[in-house]
Amino acid sequence: MSPDTTPTRIPGGYFYPDSTINDFSLTHFSGRGCLDSQDIPFMPFVGSSSSASSFSHSSEVAHPGSYKVLLNDPNVTVELTATLHTGMAQITYPPSSQSGLYINAGGSINGSSNASVSIHAQIREVTGQTTSTIGCGKNNYILYFAAHFDQPFSHIRGNNTSAATLFFNTSSHQVVSVRFGISYVSLANAEANLTAENNGSASFSTLASEADAAWSARLNTIQVGGGNSNELTIFYTALYHTFFHPNVFSDVNGQYIGFDGQVHTVASGHAQYENISSWDAWRSLIPLRAILAPNESTDIAQSLVNDALQG
Repeated sequence: MSPDTTPTRIPGGYFYPDSTINDFSLTHFSGRGCLDSQDIPFMPFVGSSSSASSFSHSSEVAHPGSYKVLLNDPNVTVELTATLHTGMAQITYPPSSQSGLYINAGGSINGSSNASVSIHAQIREVTGQTTSTIGCGKNNYILYFAAHFDQPFSHIRGNNTSAATLFFNTSSHQVVSVRFGISYVSLANAEANLTAENNGSASFSTLASEADAAWSARLNTIQVGGGNSNELTIFYTALYHTFFHPNVFSDVNGQYIGFDGQVHTVASGHAQYENISSWDAWRSLIPLRAILAPNESTDIAQSLVNDALQG
């Protein structure tokens, strides 16, 4: 999960010179010149309806595994973190009986069809799906999501449509947390991913610390010395970028949608990967990944074989 800025439409969704955040979405594609993903955008607001908000980099904190920003217009702070298959948002509203959250299942960057949401107020949950088009291509994919909230909905607008508007009474308790699970296979798998990795037993700070530790371990696979602080920043930022994609596509139960449109299951301890670039990745990226993460690199290579056999 990360912010999507406006007015610039850019792969990855975020452009540093922009000063307006349009929304936050659950999936992103970074590194190549294709607009893609940015599925299930959501946006907090205070009042009657949602809109884009200005923000300042001085009130923004971006860190491997977590993100925090103050939205100026509604005076709302949004914090994000993630596990392998899920994400969590912690939203701090001002005291208000009109604290809202807009979830747009039909808001993918390349447009959506057959998008729907269902609100289950009694269990503080929103579920849904969207069909979107792959960037730099014409094929479609379906993404399912489940969102679990820690606060009750004071009232709602929209149900069984492509979007939902939820309201919370934050007069006495200003923080609302939501845990998102996603799956390209089924809603049941999105729920199972949440149960396995983000079932509510761990706090936001705990999940953020675990994400930080995972990235720290990954980046510490290379130790460098010498140089100045700027050069170290450049080096480790580049290393951080090399692990964005390819990314895990299979669910916690090993299931994934093959290129034949059927559900397949990888062996226990392995994963199916997506967003595998063939454009010069073999020159340096894949050899680097093979040195630093040989088991994952084996799975990436096998994922290409699986795609060929199934597609």
